[in-house]
Amino acid sequence: MPYRITRNDLYTYEWSVFQYAPESRLVLYGMYYLGLLNGVLLLLGIMPRVQAVMVFFFLHNLHNHNWVLWDKQEDMLRLWSFFIIFFPFTFFF
Repeated sequence: MPYRITRNDLYTYEWSVFQYAPESRLVLYGMYYLGLLNGVLLLLGIMPRVQAVMVFFFLHNLHNHNWVLWDKQEDMLRLWSFFIIFFPFTFFF
């Protein structure tokens, strides 16, 4: 899908990194792979608080970039990623 089609012009009050980035697929793919990397690092437990914030940031930007591709399951996913930020990651069994 071309980049210009995925741009969300209906809701201009919603902030996204893609508003300030140049129109290229490199930015789109870079943001995707950065979110994927953050998810893997969160799964491995490497700096989990930072990774949880970055996963939430990634999902928020992706949702605001193109809201047509989503149904309401992304709201639940964003809520879970927000609550993961406040988990006690230093607790051991």
